Amino acid sequence: MPLLLALTTACAAASGGGAAPAKTARPAPSPPSPPRTEQLPRVVIGPEEMTDLPSLMLEAEAAQRAGRHADAARRFERVVELEPDGALAPEALYQAGVARDELTERGASIDRFELLVARFPRHALARQATLRLLRLTCYTDRWARAGTLADHYLQRWGSELATHEAVVVYGAKALALVEGGDADGGLRYVERARTVIEAARLDAAGTIS
Repeated sequence: MPLLLALTTACAAASGGGAAPAKTARPAPSPPSPPRTEQLPRVVIGPEEMTDLPSLMLEAEAAQRAGRHADAARRFERVVELEPDGALAPEALYQAGVARDELTERGASIDRFELLVARFPRHALARQATLRLLRLTCYTDRWARAGTLADHYLQRWGSELATHEAVVVYGAKALALVEGGDADGGLRYVERARTVIEAARLDAAGTIS
């Protein structure tokens, strides 16, 4: 027993003796910050060019302003093709429809505007696209579609029609009703359009050119 006690005392002395001093707890290292990411424009690589979508959109707009409508239409449609649900798609579809209309390609223009209002019904451009569709469907004798569009327009924006909108919408609705055999209904919308025209004095000399 004395020998065991002596050995225990010797081991304690060799290791510094007594209880080991308490260690100060180190704070846990902070987790690394997530890497910063930036949304870069999509790059388009073709056999003859490399560009991004915003640049392609700018090129299309420049072509439109210069009157190169065929070139503009192709570029706008390329933007839609590459990102059909992207942020630039509604504007690109609308401008493609305008360009095709300028080229007197009425069917292609209608298709672009129809796609816009179907895919982006809540976008700000849906209203303008629908109004253009009304004009184009009447121009191309698509009376049933014109009547449906007029009903939709009146239901959604009827309480805030501008003068030019009212004339187009009431006129389209009147023509659709007459073509469908409802002459009396068509006449009522003709009278509505006439009231708007007279109130705005659009029938005055020099007002409509």
